[in-house]
Amino acid sequence: MQSKRIFAKAGKSTVSGEAYAKVNLFLHVLSKRTDGYHNIASLMKKINLYDRISITTNGKQGITIHTNVPELNNKNNLAFKAAEAFLNATNIGTGIDITIEKKIPMGAGLGGGSSDAAAVLNILNNITGNPLEENTLLNIASHIGSDIPFFVQHHTAALVEGKGDKITKVNCNLDNMKVLIAIPPLCIDTGYVYSKLRLTSYDNQTRISYVELLKECNLKKIESYCWNDLEKVVLKEFSGVAKLKDFLKSFFPYTIMSGSGSCVFSIVNRNEEGVIRREVEKTLGKWGVFFKTVDFI
Repeated sequence: MQSKRIFAKAGKSTVSGEAYAKVNLFLHVLSKRTDGYHNIASLMKKINLYDRISITTNGKQGITIHTNVPELNNKNNLAFKAAEAFLNATNIGTGIDITIEKKIPMGAGLGGGSSDAAAVLNILNNITGNPLEENTLLNIASHIGSDIPFFVQHHTAALVEGKGDKITKVNCNLDNMKVLIAIPPLCIDTGYVYSKLRLTSYDNQTRISYVELLKECNLKKIESYCWNDLEKVVLKEFSGVAKLKDFLKSFFPYTIMSGSGSCVFSIVNRNEEGVIRREVEKTLGKWGVFFKTVDFI
């Protein structure tokens, strides 16, 4: 998240920034926790698709939120919850106006809501003189949502473990690759997917392999981890996602679902973009699938 101060006068200040989406290059669900969450191991990588966040501290009281998606303009928005948690943690007496221009598709497994919330925490901390240390921000983030700690830190790629609160930076070299994201017109509830999941057993060797991954992350290395445990539920119960994955995989070997879906993405060599235009776009358009090719960041 990059932020830019627009103006600051008489106790009033506005800052804007980008809240980037992510994809899960792999997602392994290890066990269920006593707090209701699941322990995971996932390699998350940011992509060049983002929501635009603007925050104004107005010297008054209360929080307002406005987006270009009317159903998000309420207290259930993770960005609103992040602002509320920040004010509670700092006791800073100011009102906050949040404006979000949504470009990341909702409910797709791309982390848009979590990234927005993290951007709010980081911007508010910046705009108020950094009253909270990073560990405190991470603790607040983990209580709001499991993907938010990844976005609070400024890593472009990280191994995410625990319930999402253990973050290890990874230097992942995918500079020659692009990402084709494809999202069918489906709404998939994350809680439902996890409730249907039958857990797989992972041994200590898997953890050793994750550590080895940190030493060198490139496409060849991560291909051996290329699976998403949540696909076992989604591909069985949502035929549209299964059909989409099979179609993309026939062109691009590294094709996987992000998060709990419904987004399926392919890692595409830059010289394969012509294939996308000639062969893929026509079919995805006929199926009513939203698709976009973006860079990793």
